Amino acid sequence: MNDERLNEKARNARQAVWFIKTTDDWGGNYPGDTVRVIVHELFGPPHREWVKYHCVRIAVWGNDDGAMHKDLPEHAWDEALAEAKAFPEPITKKWLAEHGYQVF
Repeated sequence: MNDERLNEKARNARQAVWFIKTTDDWGGNYPGDTVRVIVHELFGPPHREWVKYHCVRIAVWGNDDGAMHKDLPEHAWDEALAEAKAFPEPITKKWLAEHGYQVF
């Protein structure tokens, strides 16, 4: 894929963001002991190891640099969104790790 097409895909990437309760310390939580859940499409250059070339990433972030994520195939937007919306509340790092999420 040439750079122009890659940039166009990145500009049009989908993203969904919301907050859910947690009982863990994420290196700073959001108000009300919440963490941010982000489901977004990533289109990054293949030389950057932390970004798969094309994927849908589900990420859970604290209010600083604490995060866990899981990458799904590029075509799995609906699956990723459904998975994230089904998170238990409160969400825990243990639950995420047991379901394939990695520390970012």
